[in-house]
Amino acid sequence: NCIAFSSNGKYIITTSGDRTAKIWDVLSGNEIFSTKPADKILTSAAFSPDMKYFVTAGYPNEAIVWDMATKKVISTIPVNADQGLGYGINLSFSRDGAWLAVGEDNRTATVYYTASWKKAFTFTPEQGWCGGCATWVSFSQDSRFLIMASSKGPVKRYSLKDGKLINEYSPEENEVVSLSA
Repeated sequence: NCIAFSSNGKYIITTSGDRTAKIWDVLSGNEIFSTKPADKILTSAAFSPDMKYFVTAGYPNEAIVWDMATKKVISTIPVNADQGLGYGINLSFSRDGAWLAVGEDNRTATVYYTASWKKAFTFTPEQGWCGGCATWVSFSQDSRFLIMASSKGPVKRYSLKDGKLINEYSPEENEVVSLSA
């Protein structure tokens, strides 16, 4: 379902149909850690840039923040997973590590301060419901903007200074399925 490299290139984290997230040593191929199986499938995982944390999320409607050194849960964040199309949750840390963005169902993204794991912003569609419309999130290289894209919706760029919409881009094919920074 998901695979992501750590910023130092030493580890990968995977999620799969067995409802676990696993951390692997890249050079040896050995499994370093496995979460206990969640109630439902995990669809996303990410390492923080400073390697202090990793986050797992998916259909259980929560994102779990783990301490990388101890492998203990330090925070649980409620999320609204897209279970209609099967994309679940999309996670992205800002390059400076100050923010975690969670792409959710119904063209919604929520941004958290990683210093406290408190909610900073929630970006939602201005009108209409779109159950099964997954949301992808990514940060600008300078960590000043969130880029957000959803199926059946435009790509949007928000300022993380004040949460205001800066730009809106409408792709020809209104079916975005991925973002990359």
